[in-house]
Amino acid sequence: PAADRPAMQAQNYQRQISSERRQGWKPEKNLKFLLQKVLKQSDVGNLGRIVLPKKEAETHLPELEARDGIPIAMEDIGTSRVWNMRYRFWPNNKSRMYLLENTGDFVRANGLQEGDFIVIYSDVKCGKYLIRGVKVRQPGPKTEAKKSSKSRRNPAIGNGSSSSHPSQKQLICTTQERSSMAS
Repeated sequence: PAADRPAMQAQNYQRQISSERRQGWKPEKNLKFLLQKVLKQSDVGNLGRIVLPKKEAETHLPELEARDGIPIAMEDIGTSRVWNMRYRFWPNNKSRMYLLENTGDFVRANGLQEGDFIVIYSDVKCGKYLIRGVKVRQPGPKTEAKKSSKSRRNPAIGNGSSSSHPSQKQLICTTQERSSMAS
């Protein structure tokens, strides 16, 4: 029932927060989890693009009208550096495949490899996007890497409809402004 939705959202959000605390990162109050992607070899290769999960991209990222997409600024949570990426889609069997392009420098700067993951958030106060690269500690010779990457897949928080897309206009909000808004 719809009445249970806020409780479920709060529970999912708390689960996301506790997962991030275990990884040694404390999120700011005004960040909303949008999506997480375990990186494949093609995401960290020389092509400089990351394929995004379709459902979460359609629910949480701006609606795309043209396949060329839109420029999208992503602030690196770890360094506050802003990466200028392109969010676009490819038509694929009467459906769409969503991509972030111009990601090669971000992947290299964070030392990301296959099996590591990215997390994308939005700053609910000013609407900008933030990205975080998370390195997974490589386990021993066992095949635990596959198990752990699957268990890290968190469902997107909320059940946003396609009409709740953020606007394509990028608002600028500095780290300093975010910390003063959070207090």
